[in-house]
Formats: sequence, C-alpha cells, structure tokens
Amino acid sequence: MVDDGSDPALRLPPIRPEHTRLVVAPEHGWGPGHALDAGVAATGASVVMRLDADVVVGREHVEAQMRWHHLADYLVVMGRVEFGDGPDGGLTPPEVYEHVRGGRYADLTGGDTDTMDWITELLERTDGLRSAGHRAWQVFTGATASLPRELYSTAGGSASGLVMGEDSELGYRLSQRGAVFVPEPAATGLHLGRPTTELRGVRRRASGARSWRTACHG
Repeated sequence: MVDDGSDPALRLPPIRPEHTRLVVAPEHGWGPGHALDAGVAATGASVVMRLDADVVVGREHVEAQMRWHHLADYLVVMGRVEFGDGPDGGLTPPEVYEHVRGGRYADLTGGDTDTMDWITELLERTDGLRSAGHRAWQVFTGATASLPRELYSTAGGSASGLVMGEDSELGYRLSQRGAVFVPEPAATGLHLGRPTTELRGVRRRASGARSWRTACHG
C-alpha cells in the first residue's frame, strides 16, 4: 500500500493481506504514476500489480491475473472493473470482507453498476483484443493490472509527472516493448465511484470544452 501524501496519513487497517506494508511516496511528486513508481521501487517481486485503493475485488482476482505470468514474460494482464456509487454506508469492514470471502462482493451495490462502454465495445469488436492489433494498449487502465517487473522497468516505469493519463501513456510504451495485453474476465472488481475521466468530462462539456476521453476515443 502506498501513501501518496494523504492527510491524515494512512495506516494499515486491521483487515489486510498477509505481509502488507505501507510505503510512503517521496514528497517531490504526487499522483498515481508517482505512487506506482514508489511502490515498485519498494519491492523485489518479479511481478508487480497495481490495484487502486477504491477498488473492491473478488476473492479470485489476484490469482486469475497471476496465472498468466507463469506462461510468458511479456504479458500485461488487466482485470475487469465495474463502477458503482459505493456500498451501503452501514456496512462495516468485516462485513465487506465476508461479502468478498463468500463470493458476494457484487452484492455490495445491489447490482447497480456500469462498465466503461468504449472498453467493452472494443473488447467485443476485437474478440478480447485478439484482432486489436496496435490498438490493444488503449484499454490498459490503471485500476487493476499486472505485469513483469522487468518489462515495467524496461519500458521506463510510470510517468510520475502525469497526474492523469499516466496509465494510457505507460500502456503505449509497453506496447512499443512488445507487450501483449490480456483482458482477464475472471479478475473482477468493483470501483467505488464513477471514473474520474467521466466526471471531469461532464464538467468540461458543461463549460464547452472536450474531455480527454472524448478527444481520444470519441
């Protein structure tokens, strides 16, 4: 877990995976890319996985991604994330844990979730990226993804100076290094809240400007 300048500072919760550590990102930067680089630098693991703090994943999420990395050293595996407004505020952390442990994490929002439509459409149109060609990197998003540490380093790591879009920029550079992007439908997750790009898009369209997503994928 990486604390990227939180105020108050983060602390490890009582319910957490075994061997979890809290890494404090250096003060000279800020943003997802900056936090990711700090986390990768703090581990010697051969495979690294980014998972956003506001994502609740199914109990087989990590395992479903890790299976791929035993097959080849050039794979970038991505989970499937749905977006919801968040769980019932009355649920305690132990209750959320029991939902996930029992395979019922999807019940946290009562089934009222959405996906990023343009990603879903591209996956369907390309048979799960099999025929996506050079466009495969475009579906690489930072909410949940894993890749070999060496591939991450060879591609130059994450652009710590970018506050938004750092995942797409990294995906492009990974593609230039020969990465094969694999969507893993069994690695399911629930993002608590709507995508930041969509929220910003609504605000920008209201003011007459185009959002990043509209400009790139519209």
